[in-house]
Amino acid sequence: MTVNQVKVYSTVSIILIGVLLSGIVSLQTSESSLAHANGILIDFEKYDTTWFEYDLNVSHNPISLLDKCCKENNYEYTMEKGVVTEINGVSNNDTHSWGLWYVVKNSTSWSKSDSYDIDMRNYSIVAWAYRDSETTPTVAVDATGVSIYGYPQAMRIVTLSPVATETVGALKATGAIVGMDYYSNYPNSLNKARTEGRIATVGTYTDPSYELIMKQSPDIVIADSTQYNQVQVAKAIRDAGVNSVALYQGEDMDTIYDNTFIVGTAIGYEMTAKNIIAEDGLGAKAVASKVAFTDKKRVMVALSPDSAPYVAGNYTYVNDIINTISAENAFGSMKGWAHANTEMIAQKNADVIIIVTESYKATQAEWDYMYSHLPDAWKLTNAYANKEIYLVTGKAADLASRAAPRFPQLSELLAEIIHPDSFETEVPKYIGDEYRDYLTITKYLSYDN
Repeated sequence: MTVNQVKVYSTVSIILIGVLLSGIVSLQTSESSLAHANGILIDFEKYDTTWFEYDLNVSHNPISLLDKCCKENNYEYTMEKGVVTEINGVSNNDTHSWGLWYVVKNSTSWSKSDSYDIDMRNYSIVAWAYRDSETTPTVAVDATGVSIYGYPQAMRIVTLSPVATETVGALKATGAIVGMDYYSNYPNSLNKARTEGRIATVGTYTDPSYELIMKQSPDIVIADSTQYNQVQVAKAIRDAGVNSVALYQGEDMDTIYDNTFIVGTAIGYEMTAKNIIAEDGLGAKAVASKVAFTDKKRVMVALSPDSAPYVAGNYTYVNDIINTISAENAFGSMKGWAHANTEMIAQKNADVIIIVTESYKATQAEWDYMYSHLPDAWKLTNAYANKEIYLVTGKAADLASRAAPRFPQLSELLAEIIHPDSFETEVPKYIGDEYRDYLTITKYLSYDN
C-alpha cells in the first residue's frame, strides 16, 4: 500500500467510519459518570454567558443562586409579580424574555421550565437565559450531556481527533497539548513538537489508547463524539477522575461555533473562543457577500473520482457552506456523507465537481490522468463537458475534511472555484498544500502557531 493510499483511507475513515458508527451507537453515558456543574449560568445572548460556581448542596434554588451570582458580578436584577424581568440592564420586551432553562441528565437538549421551583441538583445544568420564543440557550453540555462549565484552567491537554486539535490550535493553546491522535497535523508547530518528543501520540482516530492517554497525566481530554471508541474512552477517563468533553458531529457551521465554545470554556479560554467565533462569522459573511448576486450552480463534492463515490449531502458542514455561497448542493437531498450510485451522478448533473482526495497530487499531470480516467457516468455531466472538475488534495484536503474553525477558508476556496468571475485570484484545477496562496478574504484566519 502506498503512502498516498494510507492517507486516503485515513481521511475517509475520519469523515465516514466515525459518522456511520455514531448513527448506530448511543452516545449516552451512565448517570454516574456525568460531571454535574456546581453553579448556575446566566445567558444574555449567543455565547455571552456568565458562570457562577456554587456548591449546590448548600443552595440549589435558582432564585437564590441568581441573587448570589448578581451580587458577585455587580449585576442588578428585577422581579415583578414573581417573574424575573431584567438582569444587568437587559429587560423583557415584546419578543425576548428571561426564562429558566435546564438540561436533563443524559440529554443534550435544553428545556424551559414552567416554574422557578426546581431542584438544580436534578439536572446537568440550569441557566437563566434571555431568548425569544424560537431560540434555545447557548450550548452548555457536550455531546454526551456533560457540563462544559466548572473546569479548572487546563495545563495539560490531550486531543483525540484532528478537529479537536485544530480547535485548541485556533484558541492559541497548543502549548498545553501533551498528547494527540496520529492524524492530527495542524497547526504545523505540533508536528515539530511530536518529532521532538514533547507531544505524545495516543492512538488513532478510531482507536485511542486509554493507557497512553492517562500516561500523559492530562487535566482534560477532548474527544470527538462521531467515533464510538472515543466516547467510551472519554467516559472511562472521566470515571477515573480526569475531565473530558466530547465534541458534536460537525453537521453545520453553527456546530463548529458550538464546538469552539465548548473547548474554549472547558480549557479556560472562553474569551478567546468568543473572539474566534466572531472572526469566523465575519470571514464567512464576507465570502458570502462576495458572491451574493451570482447565478447558482449545482455542485457535487466527492471523496473520490469513483463510479459510486461518497458525496457530501445534507447535515454536513460542506453542504452548509455550499448553501451560503450562492450554490446548490446536487446531493443535498441525501444525508451526511452518502454513497451515490452510478446512475445518480448523471441524474444530478452537477455544473461543478470538487474531489477531496489524497489519491492524487496537485499537479497538471495528475489532474490530466484523473480527468482522462473518469467513469462514463461522470462524462455525462456539465462539469465534465466544461472541464469544471477540481482536485482538492494535500493540506487543502485536510481543510475540506475537518469541521474546524478554519472553515471560512474552505468557504473562500469553494467560492473561488464555483464563481471565478467574482474574484481576482485565479484558482487552478488542482489545489494542494499551497491553498493559502489563493486566499485573500480569509487568509488571516490561519493559526500556524
